[in-house]
Amino acid sequence: MEYFEAQLAAVYTGVERYVKYRLNGGHDAEDLLQDICLTAYLKYNQLEKKESFKSWILSIARNRCTDFFRANGNRREVPLEEIPESKLVYGRRGWTFTT
Repeated sequence: MEYFEAQLAAVYTGVERYVKYRLNGGHDAEDLLQDICLTAYLKYNQLEKKESFKSWILSIARNRCTDFFRANGNRREVPLEEIPESKLVYGRRGWTFTT
């Protein structure tokens, strides 16, 4: 497993950046990163081409982010009528509100 740890250390920053970008940072991103690393660790022996580790773990990250949005999509919706107009900000993901 030392080889796994070395490969993970080499790509972790990129995976972290990807997940935090998709989830806009926060605790959900940290939780998801732990889940991605655990999944990669548990399934590492199934990876046939060890040199493809980076693309493999990024595909795990992409799938976990997609699963997260499917599971929590409704949770993040807030009716616009309930948000004061001064709190609305338009960003790369559409309209959001600031706290």
